[in-house]
Formats: sequence, C-alpha cells, structure tokens
Amino acid sequence: MAQSPIVPLTYGASSKRILGSWDRLVFPFPFSRILFLWGDPIYVSPDAGADTIEKTRKELEERLASLTDAADRMVCGD
Repeated sequence: MAQSPIVPLTYGASSKRILGSWDRLVFPFPFSRILFLWGDPIYVSPDAGADTIEKTRKELEERLASLTDAADRMVCGD
C-alpha cells in the first residue's frame, strides 16, 4: 500500500551463535567480522493479487537465502 520497495538485507558473521528459533536469529560474538549484503529492490503493485504476492514472497525468500549464503562464505572464507 505504501508503494515502497522491499530491499532484501542480510549479514554474516565470522564467529556467531545461531538460535534454533523459527528465524535462526544470529548473535555475532564480540570482535567478529561482520558483512552486510543487500540485493536489488523488489516492487509489489498495490493491486497485486494473492498469486502475485505469493510469487513475490517466494522470490524474496530465495534472494535472502542466496544473499545469506554469500555473506557467510565471504566472511568465513569458505
């Protein structure tokens, strides 16, 4: 409704603890290297139907997973 883009944003940390919660919250340890990555904005039309919204949700989920994997590889050197 706000017609603002959704910007996928994630981070990776060289030394961290990942909680077993639904969102796998990451707590970086002190003195860790942290890298933030963001992707291209995703725009959703205000009159988008349920199918378009679901397609966009899946696209956002895939982009976030890809960015998170890239951030983890870059910060950990894997």
